[in-house]
Amino acid sequence: MPLTDGQNSSTEPHVIVLAFPFSSHAASLHTLVRKLATAAPDVTFSFFSTAKSNSSIFNADHLDNLKAYNVSDGVPENHVFTGRPDEGVELFMKETPGNFKRVIEVAIEETRGLSEKKISCVISDAFLWFAGEMAEEMKVPWVSFWIAGQFSLSAHFYTDLIRRMVGIGPHATAGREDEPLNFISGMSGFRIGDLPEGIVAGEVDSPFSNMLHRMGQMLPRAAAVTINSFEEVNPTITDDLKSKFQKFLTVGPFSVMSSQPSDPDLSGCLSWLDGQKQPLWHT
Repeated sequence: MPLTDGQNSSTEPHVIVLAFPFSSHAASLHTLVRKLATAAPDVTFSFFSTAKSNSSIFNADHLDNLKAYNVSDGVPENHVFTGRPDEGVELFMKETPGNFKRVIEVAIEETRGLSEKKISCVISDAFLWFAGEMAEEMKVPWVSFWIAGQFSLSAHFYTDLIRRMVGIGPHATAGREDEPLNFISGMSGFRIGDLPEGIVAGEVDSPFSNMLHRMGQMLPRAAAVTINSFEEVNPTITDDLKSKFQKFLTVGPFSVMSSQPSDPDLSGCLSWLDGQKQPLWHT
């Protein structure tokens, strides 16, 4: 079945959610989606991630309109990991987007019946840039979620410009780590050495770096880009990204919005930060 479920009108919306199942990505996206599902009980949310990821974030405290679906992690049977940090990510990305499409078709079939639901929106982790192409095929909006802050998102969005201005590789960047990124709005307080690995230094041609590069190119096509941060972290970068994306929405930070109890601040770091007039990284 082609993924064109959103072409027809829908009486009961169905939002599909594509998670990146590594680190805290899926849990952060689940936090956002759970809030949406609570606020919109008439909307069905289908959450797609690997079995290992889903088992770690879905528990007995469930919502009737939020269901988890397991997609393949891409790890071959009897595979022996070599110990490379990104090996699991690379195997998973080789399996995408087919692993998501197969299980999305299952979710579509499950929601058919007396109360037919049509896919009305695709929400995804920003890493999964191909979700934008899937949403275009379905003729529905794509909402992208960035788990980190404004600076890193801006850096990935401006990767091509940064590479033209700075160059790529150790020969281009050696001795220039302290040069400011003053050719990008809001980033004059950051240095070349502050850039995430894979933009101008490190493994710039790795599958992971290529995924982030493609992500930066796709984000302007999203109906909305949401970010796990707040505007005041760097309002200049925030304003710049608002001018580049169709909608740019700060929806975090989830670390202070979570209902889960946090570990005690034994170091006194949080109380010290509370006494500061503004974030130290504010420029």
